[in-house]
Amino acid sequence: MKAIRIKIPIRPLSINAAFQGRRFKTRKCKQYEKDVSIYLSNKRSISGYISIQYEFHLKYFKITDIDNLVKVIQDCIVKKGIIEDDRKIVASHIYKYPAKSDRIEIFIEENEEAKKWLTKGWS
Repeated sequence: MKAIRIKIPIRPLSINAAFQGRRFKTRKCKQYEKDVSIYLSNKRSISGYISIQYEFHLKYFKITDIDNLVKVIQDCIVKKGIIEDDRKIVASHIYKYPAKSDRIEIFIEENEEAKKWLTKGWS
């Protein structure tokens, strides 16, 4: 089974800080994408259906809403070609932890159950 582990020593960007209105990326978001892409370079890709785990280690743990952290980093992973499409994610786990410094850890692996569904059909 293919698997990738990625560590990014950057504070995650909330979806609220990433967009103006509904469609336009902020300067902060564009810079964040550049910064994150450095850590995503030279990572191999995984195709097909996947499971993904996000671990957000946060300096400001108490004031951070966990579900606002995923979208921007997930879009970066797709943009860099590490995964084909976020619609291929069939299982996702998100954790947040208090930490002295911010970082993101991501674990991506092929999803064996999804392979079974595709070969045997849905049951």
